[in-house]
Formats: sequence, structure tokens, C-alpha cells
Amino acid sequence: MQLAWTVEGMDNQFDSIVPPGSASLVLGKGGTGKTTLGIQFLTEGAKKGERGLLILGEQSKQSIISYFNHLNLDQYVKENSIVILDSSKSKIAVPGSFPGANIVSTLRAEFNSTMIQVFEEIENEGIKRLVMDSLQSFLILSTGSTYPLTEGSFSPIRDLIFKIVDLCRRFGVTSIFISEVGNTGRAPLGFEEYIVDGVVILSKDKRKNKKIREITIDKMRGVRIGQDTFLATMEGGKIRAFPPYRPKMPAITLQPEPIRDPTIDYISTGIMDLDKIIGSGYEKGSWNLIDGAPGAGSLREIAVPLFTNHLNLGRGLVIVVPEGTSAESNRRMLEHFVGKQRFDEQVIFFEWSPKEDDTRVEVLVDDVALAFNKIQSVREELREQYGTPVLTFLGLGKLEHMYDFENLVAEIGKEVANSRTARDVTVAFAKEGYRCTEIVSHMATTYWKLETIHKALTIHGIIPQTEYYAVELDVSKGYLAPQLISVV
Repeated sequence: MQLAWTVEGMDNQFDSIVPPGSASLVLGKGGTGKTTLGIQFLTEGAKKGERGLLILGEQSKQSIISYFNHLNLDQYVKENSIVILDSSKSKIAVPGSFPGANIVSTLRAEFNSTMIQVFEEIENEGIKRLVMDSLQSFLILSTGSTYPLTEGSFSPIRDLIFKIVDLCRRFGVTSIFISEVGNTGRAPLGFEEYIVDGVVILSKDKRKNKKIREITIDKMRGVRIGQDTFLATMEGGKIRAFPPYRPKMPAITLQPEPIRDPTIDYISTGIMDLDKIIGSGYEKGSWNLIDGAPGAGSLREIAVPLFTNHLNLGRGLVIVVPEGTSAESNRRMLEHFVGKQRFDEQVIFFEWSPKEDDTRVEVLVDDVALAFNKIQSVREELREQYGTPVLTFLGLGKLEHMYDFENLVAEIGKEVANSRTARDVTVAFAKEGYRCTEIVSHMATTYWKLETIHKALTIHGIIPQTEYYAVELDVSKGYLAPQLISVV
């Protein structure tokens, strides 16, 4: 499906076509990225050979070019792919009656040179995209009026916007009008949302004292919107949205080159972005907790790269199977990326009721102390064969269901001490709400939270404290390579 314009990450969220010539209003408070979105719209069009027109009412031409150098705005301006008309120092004289067929000749006597150029560029110079930034500045420039507003004070700018929108539609020019939000959270002048085809609202919010950005598609005429609000970021100086997370697998699976230990005291998490966020990866001798909120999907986005990397480095792995998975489902997943022989030799599972013929799966016995003694014994065998560290993955939810809570906590305390002594690495997982999560969090070296925000999968650190990162899964190289993108 082809949209006249969209934001990266929202491309496949609409079930109809927004035709060229549509007009959209972009609303938001200061610092939400309205101008950035407008410049992206123009530069993306320039890449496709669609000439753009930027009408400035606040910032100067030179400052806007300098600020958006990272989007190659300066190059597009030099190539004349984007035309910038600067009205920031001018006073616009707004016409009275609506012009006839020859708009430019009718308006020439009443408009100043900037507004005449707008209509000339649209009519004669092949403009296909237009951005006006911002409506409030043009209100002041055209009338000299500021708030409080009356019908009479904003009617000239209303007529002007109506004329520009009408002309853009006739010439197939897709347009964006940028506006600050009013006290009600809507367009401040009252008429803007009725003239345009679409309304996009940019906002900043806080969630658990961490900043997030949101993009809301409040209106898109003729289009059914499956999801109206998206998590967003301005990482890298560009606005992008994060679509609903959907697990995926590569069409052809390959074995990745393992990531070596960052230092002698740390192992890689299997995710280079996460290694950088932590500092060096998981510390040898550490206990690491991952807490999954409801709706956060499977753990494989974080666990599979860790398992894959550890096994491809020739090390041992113990998995106490978490809820919702099985030894068999883990086998089917991991064999794609490590090979059957490596998997069979280096992995031992613990499960409540394993298949009788599976020699690589141990039974979780009813006595919690005996169960953890067996886990410790298996780790020692793997350590003798494959060296240090052995990686242990514990599904805490399954263990909490099976065993007396107080006894389980006591055994977990011993596990933490054993891991530190042997310099092994443990990663424990529990879904939000389990009692053991709070207890284990006080013992953890690192503590991570997986959750969804507007259906996008995110992770953030509690120990250490970090901002939100959106999780995007790259499978283009034949294996699972999560990318963590800062939500800023």
C-alpha cells in the first residue's frame, strides 16, 4: 500500500491510500518534533524526486538549514529540490476576496512577495510537497494579532490557509501545516482541523518517571486506522514510530559469528546494543533478572541471542524451562543457529515432565533442595567439559508454582552464592507479579523489565537505571539480531 506520506514504522498501519494532494495538520507542544517531522516529509520527498516547498514563519532559512544538516537539507536546497521561503521577518498582507482562475495575477497586488512566491511555486514550479511552519507565526505576521483571539482576528489566516489547501489539492501537492496545541490539547484557532484531511498529534509523556514520545493519528479522512497511537523516538535527530511487535524468523537460518567476551570479567549478552547499555555485558559470577510485563510476548528476543552466542563460543548451558515453553520448543529454535551436534553436546534442560527418551533433559524432582543440587551437579560437569562460565537460565515462574516459596527463596540464595564463587552467569526470568521477583531483585546484579507500550516491545533497566529502549528484531542476516533503540 502506498501512502502520500507517513512516518517510518507506521507504513503498514493503514488499510487505505492517502492520495497526493491531501492536507494534514501536525499538532504538538514545543519540543515534540513538529518541525523535524515537516523537514523529514520534505527530504523523503526529495529522495523520490518530489520537489518540496518550506514556508517559514518563525525560524530563519539559515538556522533551519544548519539545524537539519543531518537530514541533508542543505544539499537538497542547493539542488533546488527543496525551496525555502522565509517570512520570519516580513509582514503579510492578506487579500480580501477569493481569487479567480489566475490566482497569482489576482493576488499580486494584495500579497507580499513571499506569499506570491508560494502560489507561483505551486502553480508553475512542480512543487509536490509543502510545509508551513507554523500557523501561529503566520497569524501574527498576517494580522499583527496575538492572543486572545476573536473571529475577526484569525479570519484572514483562515482564508489564506483555505486558499493554499485548495490550490494544493488542485495541483496534487501534499501539504503539512504545523501548529502549537491550545490549552485544550487541540488546535488553538478552532478551524484548522476542519480544513485538513488528517490530524497528527506529537506528544511527550512520562511512564514510571521515564520519558517517552508518542505519535497519535487523530484523523485521516477516508482511511480506517487500525491503531491510532504509537511509541516514537527522535534518536538520531529523526522522528520514527515503533509498530506493534511481531516475532519473526529469517527465511533462511544461518549460524552467527559469536561475539567474544568484551573483557576477561564479562561475557556478551549476545546483543551488542545491550552490551553497550550495561557497559560490558553480563559480569562473570553475576545473577541477572528479567521481568516480563503482561503482553510483553515471548522472551526469545533477549534469550535466544544470549543462548546462541554462548553455545557458539563452545560453552555449557543449563535451562530450567520457563512457563509457556518446553525443552522441545527451545531445541527447535536453537538448533537453527548453533547446529544439532553443538546443541546436543552443550545444553542440558530441566523440566517437570520430560520425554522419557530425551537424555539431555533432567527431571525437576519434587524436593527443591534435591532439584537445585542436581542443577549444581550438572553445571560442574559442563564446567569440566567446556570451561567457565556455564550459563544457567532459570524460569522462576515454573519454580514458584512447583515449590514451597520459603524453601525456594532459600535455594535461590545458595544459587546466587554458588554462581559468584564459580564465576558462572545466571539469568532468571519471571513474569510480572510473581512473589519471587521482588525477592530476587534484591540479589540481582542487573535487573531488566520487558513491557509493551502501545504494542511496541520495550526494555529498560531497573539495575542499572536506564531509559526505555524499543526492541526491533533484525533477521536479515539469517539469525535473530535484536536492535535496541533509545526512546528519546
